[in-house]
Amino acid sequence: MTVVRLLFHSDDATYDAQTKTYYFNLDRKIHFPNKLRFVKCQYANKTTEVHPLVVFVRSHELSKLIKAKHTIRCKDTNHEQYEPIMCTLEETHKIGRFFLNPETEHRTFALDQSRFVQRIDFQFTDNATPLAKTATSTAVASTAEDVLAFGDSLVSFIDFGTGRVQDQAFQNLSTPGDRVYYLRNRGPNTELLFVSSYQAGGQLANFGDDGALSITQHGSWESYLDSWPLDQGDVADEFCVHTLVKFTSLSFTYVLDIGFLKILVDSQQISYVDANDAKQGVFQFTPMVPYMLTVRRVANGQSFNFEWVLEDMTDNTTITATTGSGLSAWPNANGFPFRLGHASTHFSHLQSAMIIHNTLNTEWQATSQTYLRNYYNGTTSNSSENETTTTDAQWFIEVELDQGRTKSR
Repeated sequence: MTVVRLLFHSDDATYDAQTKTYYFNLDRKIHFPNKLRFVKCQYANKTTEVHPLVVFVRSHELSKLIKAKHTIRCKDTNHEQYEPIMCTLEETHKIGRFFLNPETEHRTFALDQSRFVQRIDFQFTDNATPLAKTATSTAVASTAEDVLAFGDSLVSFIDFGTGRVQDQAFQNLSTPGDRVYYLRNRGPNTELLFVSSYQAGGQLANFGDDGALSITQHGSWESYLDSWPLDQGDVADEFCVHTLVKFTSLSFTYVLDIGFLKILVDSQQISYVDANDAKQGVFQFTPMVPYMLTVRRVANGQSFNFEWVLEDMTDNTTITATTGSGLSAWPNANGFPFRLGHASTHFSHLQSAMIIHNTLNTEWQATSQTYLRNYYNGTTSNSSENETTTTDAQWFIEVELDQGRTKSR
């Protein structure tokens, strides 16, 4: 009788991403196997937010060698179904690391000597769900530089960064409760400067728990007016607006006016003003919930539509709508000032970061939305590199195999 120690490491395996299975193709068949023991098994899960309670180690090829049915995963239906689970791994003191506990797992299997294998497979599962080797790569940021890369098509980029939120004496502000008089644009449109229309100024406020800022009213009324009207050609016929906003109640409040598009809350709905100066409701909403609102102005034959997306930042659920549009032409041949809020109207909401870009470039839309999500979550950066937060799964298994003919009686 010969005892062979077999060492399996993830680095030496061939991985099938479709089935999430690791394979070892042996040079020779394993002849006359007698007993199989799992001595050691360690598994480090890929980077992920949720790790399994336990990890099942499966092997279809090794299970073929075993004489008798050895593992049943109990279910409320079809509970007698055999599964090729060789052992279970417990989580260690370190999250995402699992091991074979020698005090509780004694897995020795009697093998059928008439069978042989030349290929060995391992699969790691969270109950019945296979665990992938690599986590889905997710970028930490669509960064500020990614947004600035829109170039001249970037009409407005309000990010509440240092030097862009100022008091009456042009001193920089960053503390919630500070009185805001000037809100500067970031990007190529350096002439875009929002100036408080009221002597008391507005107020800087938190927009969530991770450092995102916003402006809101200090008194009953508030608005910010662009100090230098935009030329007609600065905003294209088709454009996108993305902004973070939180409504403190269902009461009337004016959000944004960029000529073609006027957004406000009216009759307890997020609404817009159409070409006939009538207010049209679009979405119901919940007060004190942070939202990302995206509006696209899209050509529709000789006219235009607004395409709306409202995303709840607390769970990233979205609702959509398509409506008619606002004005079909600029209201003033000499240009039109942008407004946050509107003169002699309430500004009871919280207005946070905003991106406006010309054209309907889908990549720019995704970049803008990702940036605003990251801003809300406190993960924005100025770096142009997209950092990833993924680590491949790694594992090691040690098996002892008794080999050799046994005498029949």
